[in-house]
Amino acid sequence: MGAIAVALLLGACISGLRGDVDAARSLAIEYFEAIAGGAPDRGWSLILPDSLRAYRDQAQYIDLAEAADWEAFSWNLANDGHYCEDAGAFCVVRLEVASAAVPSFLLEAPRSAPDDLLRTIQMDDDPVSPGNAEVVVYFSINGERGILLGGG
Repeated sequence: MGAIAVALLLGACISGLRGDVDAARSLAIEYFEAIAGGAPDRGWSLILPDSLRAYRDQAQYIDLAEAADWEAFSWNLANDGHYCEDAGAFCVVRLEVASAAVPSFLLEAPRSAPDDLLRTIQMDDDPVSPGNAEVVVYFSINGERGILLGGG
């Protein structure tokens, strides 16, 4: 009986460190406000450390962010369709974006490769899901959280 209680407690502790849709939505908002709003690091600190390899370095990322036309890029969270998988490890936040105005480095990062596609925004034409794009937020067991660059 003691082993079951410990397992349940451990599971509760681990799951408490994972994310949920509200936390993922908040992080996505924080990221897009930082990158488009001129925050000093342009949201670099909100990208998962493993995903930073998509750029040569922070200076390249900031140069790309500063060169983008943020006046033309509009985004909103979709009203619905957000979800989390793997006990909250990966959360998908659905967006409505003006696809023609998405800065190209968000659709394919400079260090992306055919076998390792790195993108912040995944565009889609799924008629069932709200919005036309998504961003993935990752929550690790150790408490790390951030925007996950990936793709198909």
